[in-house]
Amino acid sequence: MKKSTIALALGVMIATSGAALAQQGGLLIVDMNQVVRDSAAFKAAQPQIQARAKQIEDRRNGYQAQFTKEASDLQEQARSGVATEDVLRPKQQDLQKRANAAEDELKRQAVELQRSDRYVVEQILDEVDKISAEIQKTRGAAAVLRAEATVSHTESMDITKQVLQALNQRKPTVSLTPPPEAAAPQAAAPAKKN
Repeated sequence: MKKSTIALALGVMIATSGAALAQQGGLLIVDMNQVVRDSAAFKAAQPQIQARAKQIEDRRNGYQAQFTKEASDLQEQARSGVATEDVLRPKQQDLQKRANAAEDELKRQAVELQRSDRYVVEQILDEVDKISAEIQKTRGAAAVLRAEATVSHTESMDITKQVLQALNQRKPTVSLTPPPEAAAPQAAAPAKKN
């Protein structure tokens, strides 16, 4: 009897302290996708990102039209016998070389555009992390979770609007120019023998 009373009292204490801990150190939720998508910084960057994407696409279409016409002209010269194979071969090789160079240029531009897009989001998320940490500290919460990581939560836990409002005040714009990529580490020089 005495053991069961002690166990019961201990269970009540643990349950009570657990409930108090949950109230004091609750969880907060932020919908990162919504914050990024609805932020002033993201909205301000999108027209520039989209314009650069259109430039790349227009350039791709221009190259394609140019190289298709040149290839067609070379085929016509070969078919009609105006030029011999020895004359056409260097022209075909030059055309292929220029087409490959154009494709490489377009790939580089697409990669740069993707880096810019990622950098925009990265800057926003960095600020969101700082804002979330401040709200967590102010509210005495145990943690801030992404809404995407939760199955369900109450509205009182959701700080998305508060984070978005603070983000728009603090960081209404971001840079589209990412910092230069770090160079690949140099291989260690072989040790000199004495």
